Amino acid sequence: MRSCLRCLHFLGLAAFLGSILGHVLTGALVEPGSAAFAWAQETKHATTRWLTVPGLLLTLLTGIALAVRTPQLLRSRWLRIKMGLALLVTLNATLILLPLGARLAAGTEEAEPLLTGEAVFGACNLLMIALVIVLAVARPRLAKTGGPLPSQA
Repeated sequence: MRSCLRCLHFLGLAAFLGSILGHVLTGALVEPGSAAFAWAQETKHATTRWLTVPGLLLTLLTGIALAVRTPQLLRSRWLRIKMGLALLVTLNATLILLPLGARLAAGTEEAEPLLTGEAVFGACNLLMIALVIVLAVARPRLAKTGGPLPSQA
């Protein structure tokens, strides 16, 4: 079961992180007002809706399931911080960035304020994602909370 959860976790992570790179590149290569701008916004919204958010949700849910299966790991402060950040990334993507993308894709509003919002909230997500990755890789001992980690035992 653990192997299956880890596989799903990494598949979700690949969909999530991979789609973000495409999203950033698409946004960087197309100028507002250009002929390709509407297509780029529709593409970014579709990838966010069908890859980024589902990949993020799969990563979050399988991460929670993996953590719950290892109670000793749940006592680690770094993991609780990581899970809190992952939840914030999910909420930001789902409640703020996805609706912004839908409004941009619709093309019925002035693009500049929406692009600014997307840049600000997208940057917040990238920073939180970077922290999650650092916590996952480094597994810092934030005020030891009980024994070695399972991989260090």
